[in-house]
Amino acid sequence: MAMVWCPASKEAAAAMAMEVEETTTAASAEKTFLVQSEDGMDFWVSESEASQSMTIDGETVCYDGEPIYVNVDRETLSKVLHYCKKHAAAGDDDDLLSAWDAELVVGVDLEALYDLILVPKELEVRGLLDLACGAVAGRIKGRSPREVCHLLHIRGVFVPDFHHHQLSSAASSGSRWTDGELKLTEKALRALHVVRVNDFTSYEPTQDYHVCYRFHHEFNMALFDFDKETRFCRGPPLCKRTPARESLAGACLNVICLKVRESDVGFPINVFGTVVARDSVDYRCVYLFRRDRDDPQLITSPVYAPVEATFAINVVKGPCNISRVVVATRGNFSDRRILYEATDNHMVIGDGASVPLTRHVVAVPRDQKLALYLVGGDDVLGHLALTLGHSDEVVNCKMGCAELEVKVAWTAVLRRKRPNMFKEVGDVRLLL
Repeated sequence: MAMVWCPASKEAAAAMAMEVEETTTAASAEKTFLVQSEDGMDFWVSESEASQSMTIDGETVCYDGEPIYVNVDRETLSKVLHYCKKHAAAGDDDDLLSAWDAELVVGVDLEALYDLILVPKELEVRGLLDLACGAVAGRIKGRSPREVCHLLHIRGVFVPDFHHHQLSSAASSGSRWTDGELKLTEKALRALHVVRVNDFTSYEPTQDYHVCYRFHHEFNMALFDFDKETRFCRGPPLCKRTPARESLAGACLNVICLKVRESDVGFPINVFGTVVARDSVDYRCVYLFRRDRDDPQLITSPVYAPVEATFAINVVKGPCNISRVVVATRGNFSDRRILYEATDNHMVIGDGASVPLTRHVVAVPRDQKLALYLVGGDDVLGHLALTLGHSDEVVNCKMGCAELEVKVAWTAVLRRKRPNMFKEVGDVRLLL
């Protein structure tokens, strides 16, 4: 069903007539496609306009004359297609385009703004999505989750129980949430989730697609604190008491190293970024490396039934020249972890000093021992290999003419209880 509407003024009629004329002229030069809204309104879209939406553009490949159906109401679809038409006609170098874009999201009510986020997300109109997300992000910047909910009229989040809140509100005021209020809250949470995720989504040229480069899950993360650090801490020393088996973690990961395998600009280079590990217990940050931007980190296979070993190596009598310290489980050197590697083989460690380990803690299966390898920086010191079990806490040894003290603290890795981090608001499941 094709529908038209009448302009409210002569000026608007003239402007619309001009747009129709321009569209007719353009249509003669390129293909057009019929796009239909969920409520049955038809829109003719040119090939260049369709290219602004990855979803519609994909449907034009096998276009057979039947309407391209999109699950969007006519009013919002009209705004989105108007944006596509404007950008297709103007190109990226139009100086007036930025001002027109800014006016598009100024003064619209919250629900219309939510639609301008959710619909471009579904139709993959990246420019409009960034524009609408930026409008909301600017409003909520620096605000707490409670302030954000108040600003965006989101109800039912910070109450003990959503349905209990409905009943108590009904008892006190004689009314309950209307379906419209609940649907608006759900729409707001979905839109805010898109805004939060879009904040750390960028174009990846190797994939020719926009990729989310931070934590992204199927849960709604509209109010989730992406930077909050986990409260996980080290367990009790094994020498003091043995925790019950059911309280111990079943597995954990050893983070081995972060390496730059190759560089397009050669070496040396400056590496900066943030490397965060998360688990499915509390989804909080375990910061492995933190500077200004993200970078990858190699994570090894799990260690089952783990305990932790914390190392310190002191030089009792020196000098001592150690070029490398490596630890591995016995018989499995391929899973070795480097605790120290000298950048200068001639660095000498004197009396009373410690080997500057770059890593102090490793996880090891409870039923296995550790093999510690110390590699000398010259032929005089040679190499030293130690086998360490749970009963070994302080080991004194010689390496060449130097005397070393190796300290190991063995601690349990406790099983963590999963906190209740979810909130049901309508049919939206929030991760808080």
